[in-house]
Amino acid sequence: MRLALLALLAATSVVSHSQTAFGPNPPRLTVVISIDQFRNDYTERFAPYFLPATSGSTVGGFNYLLQGGAVYRDAHHGHVPTETGPGHATLLTGSEPSLNGIVANAWIDPLAIDWASGKRPSSVYCASDPDTGEVNGGGKMSPRNLKVTTVGDELKLATAGKAKVVGIAFKDRASIFMAGHAADTVIWTNGNGGWASSTHYCPNGKLPGWVEKLNADKPFDAFVGKDWEPLLAADAYGTTRKAPAEKDPPVGKVFSHGLGKEANKAYYGAVATSGFGNDIVGATVERALDAESLGQDDVPDLLVINLSSNDYVGHRFGPNSPEVMDTTVRTDRMLSKLFNAINAKVKGGLRETVIVITADHGVVPIPEESAKEAHTEAARHSESAVEKAVEAALAARFGAGDWCVASMPHMYLNRPLIASKNLDPTTVQRAAAEAAMTVPGVYGAVAAGDVWTGRVPQVPWGQLVSNSYNPRLSGDVLVFESPGAYFGGGTGTGHGSPWNYDTHVPILMRGKGIEKGKHSERVFTNAIAPTLSHLLGVEYPTGCMGTVLPGALKE
Repeated sequence: MRLALLALLAATSVVSHSQTAFGPNPPRLTVVISIDQFRNDYTERFAPYFLPATSGSTVGGFNYLLQGGAVYRDAHHGHVPTETGPGHATLLTGSEPSLNGIVANAWIDPLAIDWASGKRPSSVYCASDPDTGEVNGGGKMSPRNLKVTTVGDELKLATAGKAKVVGIAFKDRASIFMAGHAADTVIWTNGNGGWASSTHYCPNGKLPGWVEKLNADKPFDAFVGKDWEPLLAADAYGTTRKAPAEKDPPVGKVFSHGLGKEANKAYYGAVATSGFGNDIVGATVERALDAESLGQDDVPDLLVINLSSNDYVGHRFGPNSPEVMDTTVRTDRMLSKLFNAINAKVKGGLRETVIVITADHGVVPIPEESAKEAHTEAARHSESAVEKAVEAALAARFGAGDWCVASMPHMYLNRPLIASKNLDPTTVQRAAAEAAMTVPGVYGAVAAGDVWTGRVPQVPWGQLVSNSYNPRLSGDVLVFESPGAYFGGGTGTGHGSPWNYDTHVPILMRGKGIEKGKHSERVFTNAIAPTLSHLLGVEYPTGCMGTVLPGALKE
């Protein structure tokens, strides 16, 4: 798709070079910040420790938007699984997995399963592209699997390529799916202390000069030998608790985590899973503002950012931990620093900028913690139990065979076997769904044939299932966990369900053309893309399913 978009941009480049005005007086720079695994309640639970909205000539972080912008308190993702890939694919496309093709972080290609061999098939990573090359160890990654355009792609088309689109994130799938197919610079980390990309964005096989220079400065090595300890006084963390599996902290400390005494892979992982990780992203974004000349003319630019450390910390320590609170407060400080840099570097400052803060998903509390503290039936479960139950049920009813491969929420059935026995596919799917629902931790399962014909349960989560079913990629049965249950190993927690703790995220907007106000009506994250499209004066992305956020735009 990138080649097609670039060809179209070249064909439309006859626009006069003297033309500088564009659209309905749009902002010079639009900044979309996705904070990974950032539940909406964090903006309220930790608000007493955020910086003030303004202090003299400087602005704060979250409060700059919470007190002066458009605030949507009941915003949700409208798909399942609520994972990083699908979440970021939604934000700037306004689409859902049913159209954009990002049905999970990873899935199995149902047409590539070799049932006769008996081998378990390898999964398809959402951002993988075997036909592209890696740059500085960034892997073979591209937006190839994203089947629709983004706001950035439409902005490039509308401006004959003159608009700049830049994406920065630790995670490749976050940076790629927000920035889109035709973006100028898209970078992510290689896991070894450097920024990386792929030949999709760097056709010459080299990173932009400013990124190479930044790598030479080794920004990831700045915390060697340091410990991550609380930013605030100990009593500020009084309503938090350590994760059940974590060791007790040193006497007199809320927590203390050593990052490593030398720069190696373990150290880089520790820095990413700490309150310091986002500082590296923030400093890189500040460098990009200058190097990419963002917001310096009347042609609008787009900068997309993902803050991944919040997710890494949340997975390990859980949403009620002092570590998550500390990372959130540190994120507030980093945002303040970034906003003030934008004010200084963009032509017209924050008056000519729009800032959006949201998230790709939430998180379920650590199951063992919920079971103990809230006396619920929350528990940790295994996907293999679902597969075993379905295999046994289908063998008993339809005869022996290798019947299924599970990759929750997608379960793929042996279609050649079904055809060889002259069975009705939907009948087999329903039997598999019934079997899956006998497994502890499974709330519901839906046959793909019923999703395609509109026979899903008429409940709120049923619409999420419909939004997420892609007839080419999705499983033959879609399986969903019970509220509070987590299908995953380890001692921490995760996300992926259709329940509020995973879908409920903030949408905060402030800047040129944005109407201040607090909104309590339910909205969905697929509304961000059409809202920004209106603001920028460009067409909606090709798969856009959302509508403009109510009350967001000034008349």
